[in-house]
Amino acid sequence: MKKVLLKPVHYATEVLPLLIVVFFSFLSTSLCAQNVEQNIDRRYDVICEGNGVEGTYLVRVWVYANKQNLKPEQIRKYAIHGVIFKGITGSSKCNGQKPLAKSLSVEEENEKYFDEFFEKKNAYLNFATIVEGTFERVKVTKRQYKIGAVVSVSKDQLRKQLETDGVIRGLSTGF
Repeated sequence: MKKVLLKPVHYATEVLPLLIVVFFSFLSTSLCAQNVEQNIDRRYDVICEGNGVEGTYLVRVWVYANKQNLKPEQIRKYAIHGVIFKGITGSSKCNGQKPLAKSLSVEEENEKYFDEFFEKKNAYLNFATIVEGTFERVKVTKRQYKIGAVVSVSKDQLRKQLETDGVIRGLSTGF
């Protein structure tokens, strides 16, 4: 019977470089898989708050954040993002609404447009107004806050702008 001698492993020269390669492979894969999403954190809710004037939605926006301070512009951004991509959750006050974008791929297909819309030009600010006196902050956990306000969203003007810019199809374009 032959004895098999195991070759000693030199960790510094053989194993460590392999571990580094594997680590960076996982890191690059996870970074590539993440989309640049106009700095929008997906932890928010848009809930129907009541009936606004003709052509508007009145919604309560709740943002879940690790900071207790959130700029009013951020709440307006989440309101518009929700109306376009998530839709509005119904409540006892009113029915929910479907998102203006009929497909989940609209945001990805128009990434440059929405980057400018939400970040560079801040065009979204033209379509949302916070109702005075509705800002709330609730501590959820030791490090997390639920920050909200009632926002009036000019849905007709928003839809018209998105249609004009060719981002969504008009209601009259047919099926």
